[in-house]
Amino acid sequence: MPHTILEETCIGCSACERVCPTSAISGEPKDPYYIDHSICIDCSACTFVCPVECIENQDSLLAPKYKKSERPKAVVSPDDCIGCVMCVDACPFDAITMVGATADTESLIDAIALVDPKKCTGCTVCVDSCGWDSIDMNPPLKLDSSFSQLIPDHVPTLPPSPDEQAA
Repeated sequence: MPHTILEETCIGCSACERVCPTSAISGEPKDPYYIDHSICIDCSACTFVCPVECIENQDSLLAPKYKKSERPKAVVSPDDCIGCVMCVDACPFDAITMVGATADTESLIDAIALVDPKKCTGCTVCVDSCGWDSIDMNPPLKLDSSFSQLIPDHVPTLPPSPDEQAA
């Protein structure tokens, strides 16, 4: 069962509408918003931003608002990523890009996925699209010590394609 907005509590701020990756949420400012259950994917991105905690999850529980620094974010395991770009194509917020693999990874491929935590809404679409279980959701504060070691200060980029070199 998809998420549901409680009309009697919703203040019509549109925060949920702005983060919904499938545009399942709509309404008019200052009026209650609603979720189209036929396209809601139960990602919970809307619940993270609701200032009045009026969105019930699939278990009919009110989900608490998270501070921006506490919201779950997608994290790619560089050792498990195979560079297939499925997550890049699936991300509705363009929060994932492919970057050159570093010597720190055990990957045998040329590029791995990297999530921009500033763009990631925590919607889990990328997690669901990855057939290799190389993407997990983690609160960003718990990532700092381990995840920062995986990303060099200057993220290497892929060499330009032949088309880009010709231009």
